[in-house]
Amino acid sequence: MNKRAAVRAAVSVIIIVAAVAIFTFTVGCPIKRLTGFDCPFCGMTRAHLAFFSGRFAEAMEYNELFFLGVPVLCGIALIDTLRGHRKLFIADIVFLLCAFCAIIVRYIIHMI
Repeated sequence: MNKRAAVRAAVSVIIIVAAVAIFTFTVGCPIKRLTGFDCPFCGMTRAHLAFFSGRFAEAMEYNELFFLGVPVLCGIALIDTLRGHRKLFIADIVFLLCAFCAIIVRYIIHMI
C-alpha cells in the first residue's frame, strides 16, 4: 500500500467516524426520525459504548451485530486500496456483502 492510499484510508475513516458521532449525538437517527421505525443500525452507538465500558451482555442487547461496526468501516475505507490485490479485494467485497446481509436479516427478525 502506498503512502497516499494509506493517508486517504485513514482520513476516510476519521471523517466517517466524526460524521456519524456528530450526527448521532446532535440529530439522532434520520430513518427513525422520518419513519418512526428503528433502522438496522439502531443501538450500535450504545452497544459500542457498553462494550468498551466492559458491559458485554448489555452491548449484545442493544444490537447483536455491534461487533461488525469497526470491521465494516475498515473494509469500506480499504476497498479502494485493495483494488490492486485481486484476492484481498474479492475477500473484502465478500465480507462486506455478508456483513450487510447479516445486518438486514437481523433487522427483519427484529421487526417481526
